[in-house]
Amino acid sequence: MTSYFRLATTGFLALMLLACAPVSRDSSPRVSIGREALLSGPQELWAPEPDVDILALDDEMRAFLAREIPDNAHHLKKIRMLVESLFTEEGMRVRYDSLETNSAIETFHSREGNCLSFANLFVAMAREIGLPAYFQEVKTPRTWDERGQLYISSRHINVLLEYKRADDQVVDFDIANFDEEYPHRVISDEYALAQYHNNMGIHWLLEEDARQALAHQRLALKLAPREHYMWTNLGVLYARSGYPDYAEAAYLTALSYNDDDMLAISNLASLYDSQGRKKLAAEYHRQAESSMRRNPFYLYARAEKYYADGRYRAARNELERAIRIRRGDHRFHQLLALTELSLGDRQGAQRNFELAREFARDPELQASYNRKLDLMGGAGSR
Repeated sequence: MTSYFRLATTGFLALMLLACAPVSRDSSPRVSIGREALLSGPQELWAPEPDVDILALDDEMRAFLAREIPDNAHHLKKIRMLVESLFTEEGMRVRYDSLETNSAIETFHSREGNCLSFANLFVAMAREIGLPAYFQEVKTPRTWDERGQLYISSRHINVLLEYKRADDQVVDFDIANFDEEYPHRVISDEYALAQYHNNMGIHWLLEEDARQALAHQRLALKLAPREHYMWTNLGVLYARSGYPDYAEAAYLTALSYNDDDMLAISNLASLYDSQGRKKLAAEYHRQAESSMRRNPFYLYARAEKYYADGRYRAARNELERAIRIRRGDHRFHQLLALTELSLGDRQGAQRNFELAREFARDPELQASYNRKLDLMGGAGSR
């Protein structure tokens, strides 16, 4: 049995999908760029690799711990006091920012970051006061965010604290959307560092600094060379920087580790299409469409966009497909309820709010759905 602390933020580890790619003059296949050459990159993109210790503490952080956490406090009290001192309204009030990936020191001083930033800070400080803290990767339902020409797909990390005399403790920064039944695994500090560099590669890509992006992505892949989505991100970097040969090789490398990597397939389709390689483009577009239509979270993201654009029937179609693939996600039914309301189907909306309430595990979410049902004059609190 594991117990959880409640904090309201969201995790972020990114994958990217390029909407279009630079045009190449040569449409012949190019798969001869080896992995070492992919990691080195073209000379004009070279930059020194950053040296970052994501778990380092400074004197101010040690003084904070000495002031806030008594040495003689027992294990569970130390965990609770550390959570309260860092993340509550009465404490430091660290602010969530999905695109801000920081080391422990940077998170402490900036008081902002994403779930990996929070995990870096919490693991570092917990270990400093003698708590056995570990990074834990959680396979939460995938979320998608569209930014310009990029789709960003999120992953999640939280912190596991082991305790011999009681249940293990999980500190999670998106507990409202977390379920103990989600697949999860403890990961090494090295793998967490790879995730940091992957995120920083994306950060510098969004800042249009390809040299810094490549330096971080290279480190990520040296630490986690078999992670397909990191190779996909490397391909996006090369495609956006005007190196389609390198992009193609990176996407194909991603597919060598996961032949159903939807993002790598989609990126290749866009790349081949822009190059006039119509036969290859058509084949990869077919594969991409098939993969996307099997991904309920991508369908949900499309439905959100249709709903925001006022295309309610299109949103309903995407949500109904998503629900057929994956039952039990309260978010799907909530958006479908709102869509039904916009289409004038109050009975359908009430039914889906009831299903959203049924599938929501968090009491606050259940209460929110009860309030919506009360406003509709339907079945409220049970």
